[in-house]
Amino acid sequence: MFSIVGAAFVAWVPVELVRPVVFVLLLLVVTYVMRQPDFGLMSPAYIHPSRLRSLFVGGGLGFYDGFFGPGTGSFLLFCFVRFFGMGFLEASGSAKVVNLFTNAAALVYFLPSGNVLLALALLMAIANVLGAQLGAQAALRGGNIWVRRAFLGISIALILRVGMDLV
Repeated sequence: MFSIVGAAFVAWVPVELVRPVVFVLLLLVVTYVMRQPDFGLMSPAYIHPSRLRSLFVGGGLGFYDGFFGPGTGSFLLFCFVRFFGMGFLEASGSAKVVNLFTNAAALVYFLPSGNVLLALALLMAIANVLGAQLGAQAALRGGNIWVRRAFLGISIALILRVGMDLV
């Protein structure tokens, strides 16, 4: 629901206003993870998600994904580890499910408005599925430590990309 609202906001708010916020948030997340060497490597105690916490995290990230998008996977992964006590591997799997639905919800808004390059999107979706299969196999083989390293590498690459866009 919040993803659809975020998608509708795209028409009203310049995306350029969001990039500096995303840049700072990604820096904070990566810094936090790097300063906590055991962060996400084990599931010390699953934190039962309260409805309020789930609504806040899910709603906020759903809105963000519908509105802007880049970094949603990193933010979801971080939030599942930090706020719900998951290890990186289970957080990664859970993040994929949530990301699928936030993307589908945003698509509900964008498709009827004609703002989707369908042929290109379908080709990218096929490549995405193939890449996801390879990534999931690597994650299952490498476990939490591999997912943590991939998370940090991808997040740092995204920081560089968003930083270049800001410059």
